[in-house]
Amino acid sequence: MAERLFDTSMDTITPHTHLRPLRRCLAFLAYSNTNLGQNSASTSNDRSLSSLFEPCHHCKPTVNAPALAKPISPPDGAAGESYNSFYVDFQNRIYEVRCTNTAQYPDLSSFSEVDGTVHAVHLSNEMAKAYAESVLVNHGTDGCVRCSHLEPLPIIKLAHPNRLSRLRIQHEFEMLKKLKRCCLPVPIFDDNPMIDNEGIFGYRMEQLFPIDFSDTKAISDDLKAIVSLVHDSGFSHGDLNPSNVMRNGNGSLVLIDPSRGGLLGEQVPHYIPWYQYEGTVFSTTTDKKYLKMYFAAVL
Repeated sequence: MAERLFDTSMDTITPHTHLRPLRRCLAFLAYSNTNLGQNSASTSNDRSLSSLFEPCHHCKPTVNAPALAKPISPPDGAAGESYNSFYVDFQNRIYEVRCTNTAQYPDLSSFSEVDGTVHAVHLSNEMAKAYAESVLVNHGTDGCVRCSHLEPLPIIKLAHPNRLSRLRIQHEFEMLKKLKRCCLPVPIFDDNPMIDNEGIFGYRMEQLFPIDFSDTKAISDDLKAIVSLVHDSGFSHGDLNPSNVMRNGNGSLVLIDPSRGGLLGEQVPHYIPWYQYEGTVFSTTTDKKYLKMYFAAVL
């Protein structure tokens, strides 16, 4: 049995590289369809204390939920290690949990007695504030999606607290700006990212809604046209799995999470997983393969 320890003295952690494919699920929960303004991509920094505790129509089901420990990253085993490591959100603070190498999470119902080693993760003041003033919605390999309760861009995407995740979120944000400049269908997001002394750690965006599986066939032509536009504009997306195709408040399709994408022909940077592309440069091959798998079940 792994050591049981609840140690909050550890200020830093050692990031583990993600050396195997993991399906990244960053689909936002469809709570209610709101019509967000199209002419603003900024949010106010002013917030009353009472507003932090008011129910939000974007995340209302989670506001009054019990304060349970929730995983915010997949279990990741470093090569040659006998344990898995993942991050946990407990009472809006972030912890790293190390446990016996398994694909399953341990029982987190009694977090102080979890079967593993627990360390509090040191966060910058800016990052800690972002976690404290938001509610977890979903998570993936590189970051978590949270609701900040602030209109018109209530959703925030935060990198996991390690260098590799930050690099990927920074790349994702730069890709969103490039796609936006080419008038490609991406979510409305704040042009001013969330930053601290180490650089970008997240960004704000509009609420989005997942595509029902039953609608996959109906959107096939539109999605193929969007991907063609991306390629014709000189980009690859790199990760066209179902959770990265969503609808905005107007019902239009948008592509999210281009953290594996880039300019066609350019060298793939070291922080993008080696398995994402067949070669060493960005190409359309991965998108075409993903698109084929996307529709295989329904077409």
